[in-house]
Amino acid sequence: MNKLVKGILTLGLLLGTFSYAATGKTYISKNTVLKASNGKTAQLYIGIAVTVVKKDAKVSTIAVNGFQNGKKIYFSKGESLVIATLNNGFTISKEGGNKVKLTGTVASSLLTTDHDGLWADEQDFYEDTCTQCHAERIVEDHSMKEWEALFAPMKIRAQISPEEASALLRYLKSNAKNGIVRSK
Repeated sequence: MNKLVKGILTLGLLLGTFSYAATGKTYISKNTVLKASNGKTAQLYIGIAVTVVKKDAKVSTIAVNGFQNGKKIYFSKGESLVIATLNNGFTISKEGGNKVKLTGTVASSLLTTDHDGLWADEQDFYEDTCTQCHAERIVEDHSMKEWEALFAPMKIRAQISPEEASALLRYLKSNAKNGIVRSK
């Protein structure tokens, strides 16, 4: 019996390690401010993938890659998902064309590798709200643009608040087949 329990625990540990390695991403767990070395800031949005440059108990230096159009930074060239909004004076690194990198600090407590936990509330809301009228659609079966088109008439029919609509659409786009979670 003892060997069985040890075997199950070992298997669980290995599977957990492999599932983390499979995604290997760190995300921002809620909307926050990125502070550059010059003291200027940019607004970061929940669910964006970041590269951790340096992490300590309180503050982490991170990098965020995206595509710039004015003060908005998008996840992809298609400009479907805003990942950051620049405030005046925030310095960015140009990577070529409109591709940019933002670097700065955030509270370490706002970083997570737990994708499922990050979107748990939005997923529950999606399942509870959207399945009242139709069968649940598999989020990753649709692109970000498709979710925009599908969601527009449904948010009116579901009678949800603008805040709920914004959070739900962000969840759908982030988890879409070409969203942050599915990207390499």
